[in-house]
Amino acid sequence: MKHLHLKILLMRHGETWDNQAQRMQGQRDRDPAALALACRATELSGSGQQQVLALGGRLGQRLKTAQVLPQIYASPLRRSRETVALLAETCFGPTGLGPTVPLAIHYDERLAEIDLGIFSGLTWPEAEARYPALCQTLLSQLDAYPVPEAETPQHCHQRAEAFVQALVWNSSESSEIWIVTHAGILAHLVAAILGSDRTWGMAIAPTALFEFELNRDRWLLATERLNPALWTIHHFNDTAHLGG
Repeated sequence: MKHLHLKILLMRHGETWDNQAQRMQGQRDRDPAALALACRATELSGSGQQQVLALGGRLGQRLKTAQVLPQIYASPLRRSRETVALLAETCFGPTGLGPTVPLAIHYDERLAEIDLGIFSGLTWPEAEARYPALCQTLLSQLDAYPVPEAETPQHCHQRAEAFVQALVWNSSESSEIWIVTHAGILAHLVAAILGSDRTWGMAIAPTALFEFELNRDRWLLATERLNPALWTIHHFNDTAHLGG
């Protein structure tokens, strides 16, 4: 029996000005009151644009031997939109490395970054100054502790699981899928693909690349995805395109 295989590429957006300042972004550019102040802060920095161009060059090389064009999904937040637009121009534009084609980009709310609630837009020292008791509790608790107005880990896992399940279920032929998203929710997407109910503490650099190949039919039928024959890891938190 022939099985369909899906290649799923997850990538974080390029660096933003907020990242440079070590601010916790979350979904801060959704807040109308903060939007004017956050306008430039949540955009890609100059370094971030260069990172995306480097990633685009790497992905463009794949297109030279690709059998099918990738499907592209992205978070609707500004930094992700800017990243995917620059990737599309680099790979599929008139001077791109791949074929010049009109490209559909599917924006999905389930790929948005974790909502950090009252910490959105703050650096950690600012959060400690404003909410000292809460920050001390977060540092001392053994288990996850709720931040007011923030999204819970359980909800993050549920929306990541729902996205991956729908993505794989709706893929009717062997294909390659590119997903541009954020470090926080990306960890939950990785867990959903691997069949884990937990995430791992790992630093995911801007434009870091993860690539998984799924045996689609077996993956969908499995009740527990602990069998490594269901998926293969080709790249994990890979930033080789950035050099150094």
